[in-house]
Amino acid sequence: MEQSVGGAFGASCCSDGMEKVVMSSLDSFKCAKTLVVGAKTYVYYSLPEAEKHGLRGISRLPFSLKVLVENLLRAEDGRTVTHIHTDASGFGLGGYFTAANEYTPHPDHAFAHRVNKRHREQEIHYKELRAVLTALKLWADRWVHHKLVVFTDNKLVEHALLKTSSKGAPEFMDLLQQVLLLAAAHDITLVPEWLPSAENSLADALSRLNLKAVTNLCPHWQVTAEYTNLRHLFEKT
Repeated sequence: MEQSVGGAFGASCCSDGMEKVVMSSLDSFKCAKTLVVGAKTYVYYSLPEAEKHGLRGISRLPFSLKVLVENLLRAEDGRTVTHIHTDASGFGLGGYFTAANEYTPHPDHAFAHRVNKRHREQEIHYKELRAVLTALKLWADRWVHHKLVVFTDNKLVEHALLKTSSKGAPEFMDLLQQVLLLAAAHDITLVPEWLPSAENSLADALSRLNLKAVTNLCPHWQVTAEYTNLRHLFEKT
């Protein structure tokens, strides 16, 4: 089964040989533009136009986030957008989620789990995908009808979620099927996005059960009861 989250442009062919413009986005920021190339007409979403119509600050974003914003504008369908960041180490899984317009999660929206002994010998991409599954098991009930942007620093996991298929080992394929079935059962649209490990520092610290790094990244967590629970978890491991 193949599934695509869309390319940079969209078009479809009419019976007269000309291209009919396909605009599936709500285009809330009035930024949809067309580009005519010969007999074909393509739709793209202009970030300068989106900024002009109220989506402030786009011009100051790094290129990787501009690509993500364009993708979200193109796929805008009225669904609530939630971002999750997940990661895995040799012995732990970690992750957190935020609303699309938030940058720092609440500690109640984060997890840090020790990898089950029988899974520790698996390849890292298996553990990275298990981190995604863990997040879905924890919070899928909150994400019904959401569009879930899954940030991962593992290219194999990004590709598997994007194509909804993989040539991996049977254990990895079984895990992928669990992720896709759980998302489908809650009407969650998965939008995988790769990001460099350096930009996934909080999920990395959670997966390594590194309380000092987590505290440095989120010092405000220390005044919450959830932080106390997290600290106790790390102290036990």
